[in-house]
Amino acid sequence: MHGSQIGTLALIVNGQTLWERSGRQGVPAWYQANVTVPTDVDIAFVANRTGTGRSSDIAIDDIILEGEPIPLSTRTTRSRPTTTPRTRFNASCDFDVDKELCGWKSDSIYGWKVIHQREPNITIGPNTDYSSIMRPNDDGKLCKIPYDEKGTQYYCILSSKRMRCKGNDNKLMDCRDGGFLQIRSGEFDQVGERSQFESPILDALSEEGCVQFQYNIAGSDNDWLHVYVEDYWSGRQSCMWHKNGSTVPNRWMTAEAPLKLEKDGKYLV
Repeated sequence: MHGSQIGTLALIVNGQTLWERSGRQGVPAWYQANVTVPTDVDIAFVANRTGTGRSSDIAIDDIILEGEPIPLSTRTTRSRPTTTPRTRFNASCDFDVDKELCGWKSDSIYGWKVIHQREPNITIGPNTDYSSIMRPNDDGKLCKIPYDEKGTQYYCILSSKRMRCKGNDNKLMDCRDGGFLQIRSGEFDQVGERSQFESPILDALSEEGCVQFQYNIAGSDNDWLHVYVEDYWSGRQSCMWHKNGSTVPNRWMTAEAPLKLEKDGKYLV
């Protein structure tokens, strides 16, 4: 339950409210509830909201109905794969070579796509990728970010039919060619739809890990980016980092999310 216009989520059993929560419930993550119900029941989940607009989200998942109460401390998660995947310690990817995803995959019908240059009919989001402005081009030159060219620029711009930026000598130079990953929330059919981009299964070498990435969220406070770490065997997910569009300037930003792990465990990000 997340957003500025959250109302109430209630569990109604035989016409009586046995459980309910109202308003925003902490950080955007999955929360667990356990409710004891009588036999011969009519069960309904009822949700409402306050105000108008599109900045709220209520979701439920993984409903289990058992003949006996299930204490939170003993509840088992849904079944997970029993086949041990191959060992892998690194899932780094800059999306620069041949639209390579480096083993990452999208779970959505819309799909995360590798973009090398923003399409002319798109007016929001990055013009070019992070590599093109932060790594040397073929001539060994670096962009000077930001630079002034018809306003303050944080990306390469189209000039003389080529993507260019200004270097330390304040002259236009060709940018390095690269790619970035993008999904357009405006293409979703319904408010609250989500798309997940998932890493390969990784082996934890220690109890602490880290994921570092560059991000750009061009949108409103309805557009959120979250980073979760998932235990491969149990399916348990924990939100490590989150940000919404209204708090992000239109440029590449650096983020780092610490990961709490168990040594030799297997995880997805």
